[in-house]
Amino acid sequence: MTRLTASILCIAAWSALSVGPQVPSVKNAAELRAQRPAEVERARFFDADGTPLAQMGELVKITPGGEPVMVVVPPGSKETRGDILLRDSVCTSKAILVGSPISFRELLNRQETQFFTTWSVQVETWIYPERRDVETLIAHRGGSAYVNGALWWSQSHFDLRVGKRYVFFLMDIPGGDAFAPGSQPLPVTDDRVSEGQYAGSAINDASDVRSVVAALRRIRSECGRR
Repeated sequence: MTRLTASILCIAAWSALSVGPQVPSVKNAAELRAQRPAEVERARFFDADGTPLAQMGELVKITPGGEPVMVVVPPGSKETRGDILLRDSVCTSKAILVGSPISFRELLNRQETQFFTTWSVQVETWIYPERRDVETLIAHRGGSAYVNGALWWSQSHFDLRVGKRYVFFLMDIPGGDAFAPGSQPLPVTDDRVSEGQYAGSAINDASDVRSVVAALRRIRSECGRR
């Protein structure tokens, strides 16, 4: 990548970046470093090589996107692409729940090349496994903060909002006390679950939360039978 191309990408990303009231402000980077053992484990989990954000000034940090998911639907199959994707998300998830973010904290990874954001999530329903926790932690790569007046930012592929409801498909973070999204959370609006990438499956834009919870529990009960 040439310096000109990188500059264009930075400008394009900067134009797309929405800096709202959720962006925290600190006096120095020390306030963004992991301190508690569980936070240190998360900083290690989300570590990545690259240029430390402190050396990039106010340039936007571009992080690579995920690889596209290739789904092959066998000829004659009654399943849709959405069916296959949904089954894979359900059967590989360590936890599935309906919940709402209530607060968040952004910290630097171990090499300080990117942020990761940890959300405290109020749990409405544990779909899998059966648990009674009323809150849990969900962390993902990406975030932003003003450091001594300069904006530091690293890209996130998850656009969560405090107070909004989501269906989460989650994976474990080794050695920590938080989950990480295994796939895109599905927003819930007026009790209707967005189908997202699962169009044509048991989830569609007309599905209410109750029916989605029942469908996901059924799919989970069938994991390993195929």
